[in-house]
Amino acid sequence: MFKKIICVCISFLSLIMLWSVNKSQAFSGYKGSIETYYNSYSSSCDINNGNALLQTGKAICVEERVSPESVLNHFNAKLCFIENTSTSVNYYAYSNMFSAYKMVKGQRVNLHISISKNSTKIGTPIIFGSF
Repeated sequence: MFKKIICVCISFLSLIMLWSVNKSQAFSGYKGSIETYYNSYSSSCDINNGNALLQTGKAICVEERVSPESVLNHFNAKLCFIENTSTSVNYYAYSNMFSAYKMVKGQRVNLHISISKNSTKIGTPIIFGSF
C-alpha cells in the first residue's frame, strides 16, 4: 500500500513538472523579460522573474515591436475586445492554447496584449502588475 501511495505521489509531481515546463514555453517565439504569476489568478498574485512550479500565468515585455495581429495569429486567438487608455491600447483575446482564463466584461479572456508608446507586453491569462 505504501508503495502505491509513493508511486501516485511521484506520478502527480511528474505531471506538475510537465505542466509547468509546458506553460513556460508559452512565449518561446518572443524575446524579452518574463514575469511569472503564481498563487492566484487575480491581481493579488505573486510576481517573480523566473519559473514558478505552480504558476498561474505569465507575461513578457517584448523587445521588438510586434503588431497585435501577429500576436493573435501566433496564438491562434480570437479578439474579444479592445480597450484604450491614456497610455496604451489593450487587446483582450481568447486562445485554445491556454487552459486558464479570466471572465472580463462577460467574456473568456486568456490572452492580453498591451501596446504603449515604448513597449509591448503580452500576458496570459491577463497582465497583472504594471503595463
